[in-house]
Amino acid sequence: MPNWYELLEQPGYNPPDVLIQVDETSRFENGFFHIIFSEQVFHHVADLTSVAKQLSRLTKTGGIGIHCFPGSKNILEGHLSMPFIHWLPKNVARKVTIALLLKMGKGPTQKWPETLGKSFWGTVGVYYDYLNGKTYYRDIQEVCDTLRSVGFEVEFTVPTAHSNRWLPAYLRRNGFPHGTVTLFTVMTSQDREIRPNHFQPRIR
Repeated sequence: MPNWYELLEQPGYNPPDVLIQVDETSRFENGFFHIIFSEQVFHHVADLTSVAKQLSRLTKTGGIGIHCFPGSKNILEGHLSMPFIHWLPKNVARKVTIALLLKMGKGPTQKWPETLGKSFWGTVGVYYDYLNGKTYYRDIQEVCDTLRSVGFEVEFTVPTAHSNRWLPAYLRRNGFPHGTVTLFTVMTSQDREIRPNHFQPRIR
């Protein structure tokens, strides 16, 4: 799968001129963007509050955001192609389960470059460290709660929620069994300050 550098090079762009690091967003003044979107990003953000504050600062009043990411109760963890592994706490139980699933033939369809030449338990360690250090699956309520607290109005959709109304709402709104959350935001705050949150979940 091509990365962003490759995708930008194909039509002739110079990636360093277009892509900037997250810690360089201070170059943009408050309310600079009318639209901000992300694809498969939120579940890789360790400090969601800091990111929400930056989104709030950068979004023009009345501006919108569209953010897509896997539901926390998706059956399959997409990076490892293993079922339920991201439901487990980040401790030895997760590591042992990764090992068991690998023994059962579950796991990435192609070996990661980081695992080449490693032993079985070395490979388990690579996958375990990645999942623990690079992924942060959150209840959609927590995500909405954080965004609303910095001035956004928030709604979200989960496609599978429509066809699984017999399931508890907690599972449906978090993507069970295999749904992606699409979150929509509108910036309403004028002062970009943290505000008390009054989250009201919606499933459309």
